[in-house]
Amino acid sequence: MDPNEESSRSSGSSNNSNADKPEEPSIEAVQIAARKALNLDHDITCRRFSEGTHHAVYAIGNDHVTRCLPMSEKAIKSLRRDAAVQNLAKRSMHKPEIVSEVLESPLLVDGWQGNLERRLHGVCLQDSQPTEKTEDDLAQLLVDLRAVDVGEAFAATAYQENKINIKARVGKTIRAWEVLVDRGHAVDPKGRLASLLKEKLEALSNVHEQPYQPALLHADINTENILIDPKDGSITGVLDWSDAFVGDPVVDFSGVIFAIGVLRGRRVGEKVGLSAAEIERGWLYTKTEMIRDLRKCLCGEKRDEHLARLLRGEWGRVFEGTGFEGLLRSGS
Repeated sequence: MDPNEESSRSSGSSNNSNADKPEEPSIEAVQIAARKALNLDHDITCRRFSEGTHHAVYAIGNDHVTRCLPMSEKAIKSLRRDAAVQNLAKRSMHKPEIVSEVLESPLLVDGWQGNLERRLHGVCLQDSQPTEKTEDDLAQLLVDLRAVDVGEAFAATAYQENKINIKARVGKTIRAWEVLVDRGHAVDPKGRLASLLKEKLEALSNVHEQPYQPALLHADINTENILIDPKDGSITGVLDWSDAFVGDPVVDFSGVIFAIGVLRGRRVGEKVGLSAAEIERGWLYTKTEMIRDLRKCLCGEKRDEHLARLLRGEWGRVFEGTGFEGLLRSGS
């Protein structure tokens, strides 16, 4: 996967149905619009990335990328929001270069509009292996996001969610798992996974939790949205901030577990300064998210094959060390 494409895992509020989109602008039209927006007097290469969830994504030369939406009042508002979030995140990072700079001049072409951004370089974590340096940089990313003023974060994202009710999620997750088993997507005749979730929930309920503090969330941390330097595994880019909002920090910690696995994820949690209870809460939330997403994309009205492939690839990392790595049937 090209490192500047966006993930299709998240189904955030900025998602737009492909059926409702007008015909995309041609490569030639995008080239002309990009030359104008960048004030260039020479030709520039342009290519369309494969389909992203929210936007039509184009590489503009080697140094820029644009993520376009069909022009509308809603799209303009969404793009302005994306720019505000990225600018805030960039100002808040110890390594600001990992967040793309959004240029002031938008790209306008054939009824579409997009933000022009500096292109980030590196390889997707999906195509490489995490290192200790990856863990360090992910921990710093979470620390930086938690340090952002919540008022500023809400002003940029214009959206906030309450603390996640893990107990309610576990009950719904067990029902979702039963559906996956009944329809042949997973094998668990003795209900071992449901027992594990109940056991972890009971243990968590007996631990005193820290006071809740909402934070700015990227909300779509995964192997497709993290770029790394293949030489040492350091993070060179964090892509696609379009689902960012203010909410429960467990969401981004869970994204880290999805991306690098439970064992490395626990180490990241420790480096962030999370308590043992917070780490266990993140572990449990990750399991519920995985199973509920699988039920939705495999048993919903419309199968999402891209998401299903991504989740199958993450299953082993999310359930490593539990003995349940083989419960999910491949290609079902």
